[in-house]
Amino acid sequence: MANIMLDPSLIHFHERTLSIGELLSTNNSNTYTSENDHTEFNSDVIESILVRIPLHPIIALGVTSNVYKVVNTFQFNPIVNYCSNLYKLSELKYLDTKFNRTFDDLHIAFRRRIYETNITVIMIPYYVREDIKSDIIR
Repeated sequence: MANIMLDPSLIHFHERTLSIGELLSTNNSNTYTSENDHTEFNSDVIESILVRIPLHPIIALGVTSNVYKVVNTFQFNPIVNYCSNLYKLSELKYLDTKFNRTFDDLHIAFRRRIYETNITVIMIPYYVREDIKSDIIR
């Protein structure tokens, strides 16, 4: 492939800090989509939130001007699935077994902690070249 010169001023990434509650509400409006895999659930992400371990940013590639597809779903899917009551926490490293519950069964203070936890979403617009998108998600 030829070395095509690129004007860096034409590439804009957008970073947004959202609470998980905001992320879930925008997910319900299909702003963020993913290939959701319900076959395996790992409690690590939710446990990290509960003990306040910072989360990695979520990377979302633009599909259209207002729809983004999450590409690093290892955090996004467990959050969406757990908050939808599809899974129960299990095999926890740091928390007592009393936390082996579904989202709705958690004490309200812990549900609030999950909803109020901030996460950075890096949004890559749909018009960014495919080779650049590939390099970012590699």
